[in-house]
Amino acid sequence: MIRQPRLGYLVADGARARLMLRHADGRYDVLSELVPEDDHPHGHDTRALFDSGSALSAPAAKQRKRFAAALADAVSQAVAKDQFDDFVVAAPARMLREIRAKLPPSIRSKLRQELARDLTKSPGRELRRRLDALSLAGGRSGGELAQ
Repeated sequence: MIRQPRLGYLVADGARARLMLRHADGRYDVLSELVPEDDHPHGHDTRALFDSGSALSAPAAKQRKRFAAALADAVSQAVAKDQFDDFVVAAPARMLREIRAKLPPSIRSKLRQELARDLTKSPGRELRRRLDALSLAGGRSGGELAQ
C-alpha cells in the first residue's frame, strides 16, 4: 500500500506562527505555535512593527530575520523528526522571502507551495478551507489563493 505524503503547513507573519500537519482524513494538528523572542532591552513590544505597512526599523528588521530563521529551524526539525514529508508556507511576501532564504537546500526541496498572504488571523474554519484549497492546488505558487 502506498502511503499518502504527509503535508505540513507553516502559517506565519512577523508576530506569530503555527506549524501544522494535515492528516489524510482532513484533520489538522497544530505541531507548534511560535512567537519571536522579544529582545528589546527595555521591554518594548516591537511585534506591532511587523503588522504595519510602514518601513521597518533596523531592530525590527533584524528581529524579523531572526524569527524567520527560527521558523526555518522549526520546519527543519519537524522534517528531521519525520512529522511531515512536504510542506506549504503561507506568510506575507516579505516574511515569506525571509523564511525561504533561511531554509537549508535539503528542506527547501520539500517546499511544495508558497502563498504570499497573511492567514494567521483567519478563524479556524476559514483557515482550514484555505489550507485545503492549497493542498488541492498542489505545485508551487507565489501568488494569491483564488477567493
